[in-house]
Amino acid sequence: MKDTVFIVAHSLYEKNIAFCIYRQPSEATYRIASDHQFFAHQTEKSFIFRPFTSGSKASPLELIVLDTASFSSSFVENVINLPDWTSFPDIPLPGNTSEIEYKEAIASYLTEIRAGKLEKAILSRVIRVPLPEKFDLFTTFESMSERYPDAFVYLFSHSESGIWLGATPELLLRQNDNKAEVMALAGTQQKNREGQYQWRDKEMVEHELVGKHIQSVFSKLHYSEVTKNGPYTVTSGKVAHLRTDFTFKVNTAGQIEKLLTELHPTPAIGGLPVTEGLECISKYEGYDRTYYCGILGETNFDTFANLYVNLRCMKISQGEAAIFVGGGITSSSDPDEEWQETVIKSKTMMDILHPPK
Repeated sequence: MKDTVFIVAHSLYEKNIAFCIYRQPSEATYRIASDHQFFAHQTEKSFIFRPFTSGSKASPLELIVLDTASFSSSFVENVINLPDWTSFPDIPLPGNTSEIEYKEAIASYLTEIRAGKLEKAILSRVIRVPLPEKFDLFTTFESMSERYPDAFVYLFSHSESGIWLGATPELLLRQNDNKAEVMALAGTQQKNREGQYQWRDKEMVEHELVGKHIQSVFSKLHYSEVTKNGPYTVTSGKVAHLRTDFTFKVNTAGQIEKLLTELHPTPAIGGLPVTEGLECISKYEGYDRTYYCGILGETNFDTFANLYVNLRCMKISQGEAAIFVGGGITSSSDPDEEWQETVIKSKTMMDILHPPK
């Protein structure tokens, strides 16, 4: 089935038809979603790809999840025989962020935080790198999937977004009927060989702010039977994070959109208070994140969701990749340490493009 899914994905890519090929964490099965105008008969699940905020110039995108069980030889032949679509326009990559620019933005953030305007804000940056000489999109996606088995990995191609690749560790919402789960993932340090981690007050505070936000959402929406597991340490790529899991009972169906509106952007990607954090990002970050830190994954908008935050990702265009990384800035942040944290985080994607020798 894997080979068939890749054949379908290759064909859609060559024909300039929107698609996303992806793999859930710790699974071996690949799935695919595509443009509903070609596959409206397939399933009732959608694959959504949404920007960081509604203020972005990027548009929310939606594909239909294909039923891989129906991928017969005749189905594949029909895909191969689909007409070529209009070529994708060239969507420019955002500019590279220098170390000086990043540290100047941190200083601006700290001024806002120490003035009491907010508790925490997230500062991200862009790293522009050339693609390898023999770069192949699907080989790179497979390599990423093999290297990061515990992440949600994807390759998304659409005329409005361009090409995105990612391996995100952060679940935003998982729901099956009336049972749901969300994750607080905040606090970062470099992964070590020993697997022993000591977490500083700064990282613990970052993590607790995210957890408090999630619990406030539960309270606002009157969710019941909430259970909490954590914090505990998890590793992803080159880094380790603090993670806490929250499970809860959904009182009525059809609340997925409402819950997403309240949860996202979380303090782990935007800041706290949320409005002030987003204002700080807009004022000082210097570029439109578009789909970085946005929402992606499967849902039926009623009783099912398997949605992630778009972290550890890159956008591909014209022989280059833009790698996106960021970190949480609090009153105790040190600019040199914050810069180094983004360097470490960038290796998740950098090592896929240019493996260390």
